[in-house]
Amino acid sequence: MIDFKKKRYWFPIILFFLIILIISKENYFHNNFKEDEIYGLWMDDNDQYLFRIEFKQDYECNLFFFDKTKETSLNFSGFFNIDTEKNPVLLEIKKIRNFEFPLYSIVDIDNKGYLKIARFSNKWRIRPIDFKEDYFKLKKIIK
Repeated sequence: MIDFKKKRYWFPIILFFLIILIISKENYFHNNFKEDEIYGLWMDDNDQYLFRIEFKQDYECNLFFFDKTKETSLNFSGFFNIDTEKNPVLLEIKKIRNFEFPLYSIVDIDNKGYLKIARFSNKWRIRPIDFKEDYFKLKKIIK
């Protein structure tokens, strides 16, 4: 037989913990990334490579990468999508000319105004999930 007195006792406690969990999840996973912050020309020029990417307001992007040690370059353009609801913020570049697949990564703007882009992946499931290693740090050149 069901004892209703015990159920009424546990309901407020469970409800309290659910509310605390929802509030803490919102604060923990919330990011301050705004989509309009990414628009413009970003560049990283160091001893090993030159990396330049431009995000336009019509969601087109142009990417140029030059490896100084191998003296090889890569230049392409496509259309990007930013998912600011996720943490980390997801970047997808698709409809890339001369590519048969889209590129996936994560992005963030640090407190000094640098754009961090993790290494690119051609599959969504194997994209990076953090910035612990192998990412680009670009400075905004033109807004």
